[in-house]
Amino acid sequence: MGPRVLVLGEGKSEEGEGYFDPGSPGTAIPEEYLGAAHVIVRRIFVELLGRTAPTFVFPPRLRPARRTGNAGLIADLEGRQRVAGKPHHNGILELCVGANRVDLAVLLKDCGERECEAEERRSELQSAIKDRRPPGDLTVVTAAAKPSLEGWLLVRPESDGLNERQAKQLFEAGYLRGDASSMAGVARDLDLRKLEEVCPTSFGRLVADLRNAVEGKP
Repeated sequence: MGPRVLVLGEGKSEEGEGYFDPGSPGTAIPEEYLGAAHVIVRRIFVELLGRTAPTFVFPPRLRPARRTGNAGLIADLEGRQRVAGKPHHNGILELCVGANRVDLAVLLKDCGERECEAEERRSELQSAIKDRRPPGDLTVVTAAAKPSLEGWLLVRPESDGLNERQAKQLFEAGYLRGDASSMAGVARDLDLRKLEEVCPTSFGRLVADLRNAVEGKP
């Protein structure tokens, strides 16, 4: 059996139907609920790393509910409350214990603007968790899609200089719908080798970091 993996993104595009309709925390996500990010990570494991496919699980439950978008993902990682002046809750990774235990967490954020570098977004994610206390045996990989997940699905070179909005518009024009099911479907047919070549600082870095994360593990 492959490792238990938690994928956290900015919303339904990355995490699929389970983002707004989550199952029991820590249980395996059904295939039809997987998002594009799950599909991409699984294909990296199997096709590029030669590893057993991971088991993706629903994330721990947060109160209040999780928040979408760039700021929402950061807030969930930090455990920040909605009301100013209130103390932090546990961040979502700190809840990955007991039935919620996972071997690996992959955090994915869009770069957004064309001027934004992938390393900037990865650093933002790392800063959000540096003062939290996730389980000591949890490996965390931070990733940035440049300019966005849609850009990856289009296999558009990072050097094209698209911003997130342009990438979304091109994706929706080419695939009619920008919903989670169509994005996951496109991810299943994605040319990973080509994407690694044209997006070295974002997708290529994700592949390298996942390789390092699983190195030496059965």
